Amino acid sequence: MIVEHIANLREKVDEVQNEGPADTDMPIRRPVNEANLVASRARLPPLARAGGPSTSHVEGAIGGMVALYTATDPRVQAVSLGFPISIHPLRTPNARGSISTGSDESALDFRFLRLAGLLHKMIPLRDGVDDVRMQALDGSPVAPIYGRVTVVFDVQGYEFEHTFWVVNLGVPVDMQLGSDFLVKFEISLGFGPWGGQISSADAKKVRKLEDIYVLQ
Repeated sequence: MIVEHIANLREKVDEVQNEGPADTDMPIRRPVNEANLVASRARLPPLARAGGPSTSHVEGAIGGMVALYTATDPRVQAVSLGFPISIHPLRTPNARGSISTGSDESALDFRFLRLAGLLHKMIPLRDGVDDVRMQALDGSPVAPIYGRVTVVFDVQGYEFEHTFWVVNLGVPVDMQLGSDFLVKFEISLGFGPWGGQISSADAKKVRKLEDIYVLQ
């Protein structure tokens, strides 16, 4: 199956590189970057399309969290914030999230979206149509904002479906849950040594994730 897929991919690249006009046998060698675009697109399933009314003048805050580490080892820092999350359907291990009461909006990290197999679900922002502006805790603009995506995920014993803005979070968590999430699901919070903990929510209960680093 994999060999057949690679062969089909190569055929598509060859078609783009060697396609010529109908009245001649002389092939036209197209730029490699165009062939690469075709090959890259072929790796993805059908993409969600941006459509509908414009997202006009949306403003909010993302990133109401400051990373304060008790360890200097970056390996320890990477698992010192937040709590484990499990995003459907791949349930990528070692993913982490955090609750940020200082954020108006919830955000998902762009690179994690790719690893979680949900890149094709993201609806990109449209130039000149969608006006979305976010700022970080220090007032600096959050850019780029790649788009928005709706995902199903488990966290702290509950299953949720929520829409996120897709950005580069810049901290060692993959998901940041903001005030929009807390209000939508009527979240009651407690606070532990590592920040906000969900004590109750208007959501389906599931098995609580164990906070360990998965090796296999």
